[in-house]
Amino acid sequence: MNPLQRTALQTANAQSTGYFISQDSSFGNLILPVLPRFETK
Repeated sequence: MNPLQRTALQTANAQSTGYFISQDSSFGNLILPVLPRFETK
């Protein structure tokens, strides 16, 4: 991960209530949102 990509990931994690992971993608999606799973009642 280059410094620009690392900065984008850190900014996304700092400014969002969710969180993001980095992943290599042939479509150019360098950071992907992670959705938490909730237990069903």
